[in-house]
Amino acid sequence: MTTPTMPHHVAPVTPTQERRARTTPASTFGDWGALAAFVDVALIVLLVAVSLLPILPAYGSQGALYAVIGGVLTGALPVVIGAYARWALPITLVVTFGVYILVGGIIAYGPTLIAGVLPSRESIQGTLVGLVASWKQALTLDPPLGGDTGLLLLPFLMGFLGAFIAASLAVRRRTWTMTLLAASIPLVTLAVGILWGTSTAPRASLIGMLIVVSIMVWGSWRMRTWRPRRVAALAVVLVASVVIPLVTAPMMVLENPRFVLRTVVEPPFDPQDQISPLSQYRYFIKEFADTDLVTVTDLPDGATVRLATMDRYDGVVWSVSGDGDRAGSGAFRRIGERVESTVEGPVATTTIDIHALRGVWLPTVGYLSGITYQRGVAKDVRYNDATGTAIDVKGISEGLSYSVTSVVPPQPTDEQLGDARAGRIAIADADNIPTAVAEQASLVAREASTVPLVVRSFEQFFVERGFFSHGEQVSGYASLSGHGSARIAELLGADLMVGDAEQYASAMALFARQQGFASRVVMGFAPTEDERAQGDSLTFTGSDMDAWVEVYFDGHGWVSYFPTPDESKTPNLAEDQSEPEPQPDSIQPPPDPAPSVTPPEPDIEDPIVDTEEDDQRSTVNWAAIVRVVATVGIPVLLILGPPLLIVALKLRRRRSRSRTRGRDKAIGAWNELIDAARDHKIMIHRDHTRREAARYLERVTPARGVVLLADHTDRAVFAPTEPRDATVDTLWNDALEYVKGLGADQRWYHKVRARVSLASLRHASDAHTRTGQWITGRFRRPRTGQSARAPQVLVQEQSTPEASQLTALDSTPPPEQT
Repeated sequence: MTTPTMPHHVAPVTPTQERRARTTPASTFGDWGALAAFVDVALIVLLVAVSLLPILPAYGSQGALYAVIGGVLTGALPVVIGAYARWALPITLVVTFGVYILVGGIIAYGPTLIAGVLPSRESIQGTLVGLVASWKQALTLDPPLGGDTGLLLLPFLMGFLGAFIAASLAVRRRTWTMTLLAASIPLVTLAVGILWGTSTAPRASLIGMLIVVSIMVWGSWRMRTWRPRRVAALAVVLVASVVIPLVTAPMMVLENPRFVLRTVVEPPFDPQDQISPLSQYRYFIKEFADTDLVTVTDLPDGATVRLATMDRYDGVVWSVSGDGDRAGSGAFRRIGERVESTVEGPVATTTIDIHALRGVWLPTVGYLSGITYQRGVAKDVRYNDATGTAIDVKGISEGLSYSVTSVVPPQPTDEQLGDARAGRIAIADADNIPTAVAEQASLVAREASTVPLVVRSFEQFFVERGFFSHGEQVSGYASLSGHGSARIAELLGADLMVGDAEQYASAMALFARQQGFASRVVMGFAPTEDERAQGDSLTFTGSDMDAWVEVYFDGHGWVSYFPTPDESKTPNLAEDQSEPEPQPDSIQPPPDPAPSVTPPEPDIEDPIVDTEEDDQRSTVNWAAIVRVVATVGIPVLLILGPPLLIVALKLRRRRSRSRTRGRDKAIGAWNELIDAARDHKIMIHRDHTRREAARYLERVTPARGVVLLADHTDRAVFAPTEPRDATVDTLWNDALEYVKGLGADQRWYHKVRARVSLASLRHASDAHTRTGQWITGRFRRPRTGQSARAPQVLVQEQSTPEASQLTALDSTPPPEQT
């Protein structure tokens, strides 16, 4: 035996080359050309970048767009270079990971880099941890997230992973499997971008339709199945997918926001688990009277420093609810460096430095629109848009310094309020209000003519009648802490009202609630005009802690009132003995007390309002029904309309054939079988007889007995007399059975494709006139110079059974399936 030798002109394959050939994936660069392969990969990567546009509104900055672009380029470039250079898969993965650490650190952790370019320990750790933590961080923070350190890693990571996977699939050999997998990546990244975005992300639906159409074009071009005749179809799809939604979307958009994941991610913080800030008022007064708590710089004129806003009263304490509507009680949400604010007014920037203040309540000014940390970083900041209250779940510590950009609404005067009505706004409940509050509030408010004057009379009542004390025993008058129902009843029923901001703010807020006004208690620091005149920087101690009341008015929002008497107004024995007996109207209610300032009109209007609401609820909302039907119906019509139209045309063709009689019905039965074969991509040569066509169908399909059907059809067509109705009905039923048997061995999607195929409709003229002389029973027009009676002679010759069986056509081999 001789050993085969390698030709001298072929170089031997080394073990290294053989191993590299096994580990290097097959690439389109080798069998398609570098330029065409690069364009192929670039198109699918571009679709990945476009699919991430819906996530940009969640960040509200151009940095997110740059992060997406950088991630797409970073993820695709190593794959393309590796495929072109025939790198092994491990080398490509290592290079890609290194590029991710380098570029991801530059985009998301730029301030921490060494020399502004080289990765630092913080950037490496952040990019590695961000592979898992960045997804959670983007959901727990409330948009706009901004471009703070580490926040831009998620859009970069989305673009990086999407481009890496799509490019890795696109550079492989061009197969339908790899093409479909690569085409699915932009759709996946689009879904992820929408879920991690905002519920009001604009143009997300339009972007999705453009991506779907682009994927269809890209897949056809990649697999070289693009045909010129598909340009018109593509134009129709583009018009239906882009123009129609653009025109009809504004009319069909429902009020329900788009579903995003952040809507189901509930923050773990519950303000009800915290101690009431107002109950700690005396603690700050006694323990930190001379201790610096907070320093505020550039505080706007008329602004206060807010620690907490309490809107729920249960008869024991005022507490922070945070579980109601954002318009009233609000809800706490995680925030980034930017905060969306719906409150209008002048914007100011204030710097706040934390000293000895502890707890979870973060001092703020007005309503936040942004926060920037100068020194230190708050761990887990939540913010309530409606109340202006901010907290740090982990607790604030000394040394924290930050600047807040906030909207400070101007406080209107009584003249500016004029006849403003008490605003109707959702707010937490106030329960277990003592009866003394209702009695005293009615007496105080009886002479006021407008709602703003009623609230002002409440403030003046406590300022003028009350005395200030933090609990010291002065001339036998004690001022106990607390603001529960018993303490408020004691405050109002005592000979002298003695208390501090804790009791007076609580009592006035209950006065307002009793009269039907939305009110809440605010605790914080309210500097006087003399303190503001000392300079731009104000340092507050525990003795500066204060509490006041906010009441909501239509058209003006929340207005502040300060019911606490001056600290110099303390009770003493001399004043107590010199004062006359209390006025009767302050001790005993008159026989016929005046009604509340709230006019009786609401009692008359309430039934009408309820009736209108009941009528509205009982009325069918036809506009909403039309929007729903249009929203669902138009896409369904665009998707299912063409297939249903094709099926309808085929059913109409079958019905018209079945309604004929005699030879026409026999021919129609055979044509129905030939059209079904065309829809199954079984092409019959136009010059074949029915017997030849039947033999070919039996060879390529599981249908059996088609030859017998062809013979019976020839006998019915070429018989000297018209066939009987029973005979042609049998032929028709047999033909339909054979039609069902054509796709018996095929999968369900092949059967569906045959049902909606246009092949038989496009060749309808062929099926009736040019499919074949012996298939349709019709003849072509005689050629030039041929006798007009030649077809008749041919019919006479082929009409006998012997002639039809002895033709030389049986010797013609059946055509191959195209």
